[in-house]
Amino acid sequence: MDMRSQRKELQAMARHFGLRLKDLASLLELGPEGRLGGLIRLNAMPHYHNRLNVVELACALQAIGEVSGPSATFPGSSGTTRG
Repeated sequence: MDMRSQRKELQAMARHFGLRLKDLASLLELGPEGRLGGLIRLNAMPHYHNRLNVVELACALQAIGEVSGPSATFPGSSGTTRG
């Protein structure tokens, strides 16, 4: 899959879950052990005001990580992962 179609899929996912694209990117750059905490912090932000379905998002992010592997990065990011 090329980067343009990958980016479109991520944009669609961000819209589906009500996330800003930059927030989805930051979650994908976190290691699996840090994503739940990241989701909880995002959900508490005034922008989201506890509207995110954290469990559904955590499951979706885990599925993406299983498909893409531990070095999955967001297209257009620095290419580094935290973990």
